[in-house]
Amino acid sequence: MAIGFTKYRIIIERIEAEVHKILCEMNVKTPWFSLYKDFARQCYQTLKKYHNKDNEKLAQSLKELVRRWQKEGLKEDVLLKLKDKVIAIFTELKMKKLV
Repeated sequence: MAIGFTKYRIIIERIEAEVHKILCEMNVKTPWFSLYKDFARQCYQTLKKYHNKDNEKLAQSLKELVRRWQKEGLKEDVLLKLKDKVIAIFTELKMKKLV
């Protein structure tokens, strides 16, 4: 159990570091950082759940995730950029068989 949690934390910390860079580049105010990082974590969870199982369900779930976080007050352009980055990281990790 500890090994799985450690592996998960390493992946999430990498995603959060990339999200932090993007948020700084886009001049997002600091109080919003935690919400955007929560969004990125949920994107990762969704990718992990539906990857290679049901691509239609994966696409629908990601769209719904973006809509839901927009209702929380987050900007769509930032959400889409973060989603693309999380997908890129997930794909890279999948290629290395770390996920």
